Amino acid sequence: MLAGIFLLQTARNNQFTKEALRCVERSTIIAHAVHWVEGRVPYSQTGTYNGYRTDSAVFVSMSWELDKPGLNLSVIHNVATNITKDLLQQGDSIICALQPVLFAN
Repeated sequence: MLAGIFLLQTARNNQFTKEALRCVERSTIIAHAVHWVEGRVPYSQTGTYNGYRTDSAVFVSMSWELDKPGLNLSVIHNVATNITKDLLQQGDSIICALQPVLFAN
């Protein structure tokens, strides 16, 4: 499971730094997700919406306010902390069937 505490990627080289540690309020994460869902943003591995790709990993990236175009499944775990199920909170992400899913409650 991935926690909603993450490292920001730098826009220049797509690297992650501890100095860029950033926290987004859980209510803000959920508000971003609701906006995306209510906007009926279609899933696509090639499409974009407001500068973000429109796949499931990027849905989490967008909700967590990561840099555009968002992270794919192979690297999103680099910006999160593994937690146990009993620590799971609103705004965290779960890897389910090889796809990141945002935990709402």
